Amino acid sequence: MIWPPPDTSYPQAVWIAASRLDHKTYGLYVHGRTYAPHQLLIAQAFTQLVNGELLHPVTGDVVHNLAISGPPRHGKTTVVDEHGICRFLGHWPWKSVMFFTSSDNLAAAYDAAIAHTLAQNERHAAVFPQAEPDYKKGWSTERGRYLMLTPGKDPAFKAYGMGAEVLGIGADLIVMDDPIGERDEKSPASMADRKGFYDSTISNRANPGAFQVFIGHRWGPDDFLDHLVKNWGFAWLNLPALSEN
Repeated sequence: MIWPPPDTSYPQAVWIAASRLDHKTYGLYVHGRTYAPHQLLIAQAFTQLVNGELLHPVTGDVVHNLAISGPPRHGKTTVVDEHGICRFLGHWPWKSVMFFTSSDNLAAAYDAAIAHTLAQNERHAAVFPQAEPDYKKGWSTERGRYLMLTPGKDPAFKAYGMGAEVLGIGADLIVMDDPIGERDEKSPASMADRKGFYDSTISNRANPGAFQVFIGHRWGPDDFLDHLVKNWGFAWLNLPALSEN
């Protein structure tokens, strides 16, 4: 059972139409999650990003690369990964998403969560009926082999641990969720290796016009997020544990 249940005074068609248009409504109707104020900010920024409507606060240019930082366990993953990626593939089932996190085991867990929504969540299917699994083209329980409808030529979603071998495909959306583990943070050599992996591998997998999202927390003044902002032009949405606003 999804809790809290949607308001039954509204017809299901209203919930479905609203979920297509609105990130937070999708989170409630499809996953039973109510967003906190900081999660609404994340949802708004992510939606504007993938719609090509997010503008850099200084230059006014359209943003394609966004870093979101905040304390652990504050729902960043829920909004971007569990909900945002599935909505992205619902709207554009012919596009591809590439996902990176700190380890292969975590990548497998995220992979399973996304696969469950895309293949087994009836409300997601009602909101995005055109984005059903294409079993003939290779939908599989094996990691990284998920394909969608006929318009899709490449896997819709592939998940990797940092440092993994990535061959042969590009992505229209790249999400990096906590790609730096505690061991990496404590080792300057490991941190440099992770930055190098982004420079040489992840960045080269972005298709023309692709969007990239980093979500995580700060490890220090010269950490992975700092590298993305200073050297790759990522816009930065910072959500501190204690905010003056």
